Amino acid sequence: MEVISELGKGCFGVVYKGKCRGKIVAIKKLHQQDVSDLDEFKKEVQILTHLRHPNVVLFMGACTEAGKLAIVTEFLPMGDVHHVIHSRSKDNPLPLLKILLMAKDVAQGMNWLHLSKPPIVHRDLKPTNLLVDENWRVKICDFGLSAWQLNKTLQDSGVAPGTPLWMSPEVLKGRPLSEKADVYSFGIVLWEMITGKEPFEHHEDYEKFVDAICDHGERPEIPQDMHPSLQSLLQECWHDNQRKRPAFGEIIERIEQAILVTTIGDNAGIEIWKASFEGGAKEGGIGLAVPFSHFAVVFYKYIGEALSRDRNDVGYKALQALLVEKEAEVTLERWGLFCKWFAPINKSILKHLVQIITVPYFHGDISRKDSETLLSCFKKGSFLVRLSMTEPIDKSPFTISKVAGKGEITHQRVYVNDNHSGYFVTTKDKKGKKSKIESEGGIENLFKNKKVAKELNLITPCPGSRYSHIAQRKPDDGSNPYIDDQ
Repeated sequence: MEVISELGKGCFGVVYKGKCRGKIVAIKKLHQQDVSDLDEFKKEVQILTHLRHPNVVLFMGACTEAGKLAIVTEFLPMGDVHHVIHSRSKDNPLPLLKILLMAKDVAQGMNWLHLSKPPIVHRDLKPTNLLVDENWRVKICDFGLSAWQLNKTLQDSGVAPGTPLWMSPEVLKGRPLSEKADVYSFGIVLWEMITGKEPFEHHEDYEKFVDAICDHGERPEIPQDMHPSLQSLLQECWHDNQRKRPAFGEIIERIEQAILVTTIGDNAGIEIWKASFEGGAKEGGIGLAVPFSHFAVVFYKYIGEALSRDRNDVGYKALQALLVEKEAEVTLERWGLFCKWFAPINKSILKHLVQIITVPYFHGDISRKDSETLLSCFKKGSFLVRLSMTEPIDKSPFTISKVAGKGEITHQRVYVNDNHSGYFVTTKDKKGKKSKIESEGGIENLFKNKKVAKELNLITPCPGSRYSHIAQRKPDDGSNPYIDDQ
């Protein structure tokens, strides 16, 4: 076994990157090398030997020689969750979907440990004990260095292991505890992952911290804009009464539901996505991608439209163009964006999709930078309409990019009406007074309004739309069944 470099230090030992039998591994050399603990260490190694789960770090071996106690595990190149979360800039946070999928990984790993025989209680669940592989899968580590629940309850003696910031009140106070202590820790971890903040940063004194958590019920402040399903989950996970904290099996289900409501939002959209996996296999309890050919069947059935056998049908092609990014699949993330751009999902949606995708000024989800590159070659009054990619997408799903005075390229959001019956843009007169120009129906109706073109100086559609081939196609009977005759 060869040591290559030191990766970090923890309360249990020093972790090294190493090589064992030709494979890169992680080697944890333990601080505690007391020979009297050797039998207990061997028992823990024996339990680790039989643990196999995708969200638990793979145990590969151990050195049980007195004075050289060490554990060898798989090496995960992306480091720990703490690094992944806090190394990103405030302007580039992880998407909520990615965070919730990572949190679900943690819950699945912890559920496996808690349901093991004997049950394994981690007692030191925190972001630095959650490692990330090259596919963003999160795996739990260092549980083998904690306590195993051999009876119904455990009680810490002496100093509790781990970092206090993530510890439950019962652990901090040395009271009898159960596996629900890990649920409390998970709540703090989940809050940290979502907010990107360190928990309890204002606390410096340990005794005051314990008093605040245990006697005054202090918990991290939950952002008001956090989805209610996540707010309630956090509050239940870190409940002072451990009996009222949910088990990880329930937590997994609630995270899956939170993934759907925060990613898709639209109730019809959620139903369509769920229906796309009925009777089929889906990994981990929630589907992340589905072939477009199958999804289209479910989609058309839901909106009450007959699916044409002609795969060059303009409605079918419009739906496909807006949903499929690669490999002929619809991903959960893309469907969520689609629902925010075009909700509500109802019988008239195909008509609206075709009308917007076949106008020359619509360029889809191109980036701000790409829109500026396209427009840079054109004169004042040239414009395009693109799909918004920054929140709040559901409130302002479209963006107008145009060439303004002196060749300057400006960007303006298009907003959804309060009753979701149409769209509006805001304008300013020469005195700076704001006003709204509204339309009913699909987004295309807004740009049929001559007042919009006049007030915003939208003269010439920018060429180069990726959807031009759809716009040029003519149905066999010479008419488009989705577009009203003009």
